[in-house]
Amino acid sequence: MHARITDTILDLTMREGELPLEVRERTPLVVTLFTQDWCPQWTHMAEWLLPLAEERGDLSVFWVEYNRSPLFAPFLTFKETTWGNHLIPYLRYYHRGRLFHESNYVSRPMFMDILTAKEVL
Repeated sequence: MHARITDTILDLTMREGELPLEVRERTPLVVTLFTQDWCPQWTHMAEWLLPLAEERGDLSVFWVEYNRSPLFAPFLTFKETTWGNHLIPYLRYYHRGRLFHESNYVSRPMFMDILTAKEVL
């Protein structure tokens, strides 16, 4: 399953400092991806990541091209200051609602290695 992160979810995330539980606990594994529509690494990742999310019942991918949101400026500040990440795409990985990893661009093999890391098992 994959879905866009809405402006409502972005706003709630900025107010609470973390994504809401209904996102983080959607399936046992959840990956959230924050990017901008012009990012070529996002375009490349979307080619394999979104189909993968449809194939696996244990994985949900939530994504947003936040430069298209009216919350762009405040979310960019939040991402860079609260989460300490200045690059795109920015991924946050959750297992049963708990953050276990963060990254920026990864290849499909690297992504699969992260999902199967011993911290998740």
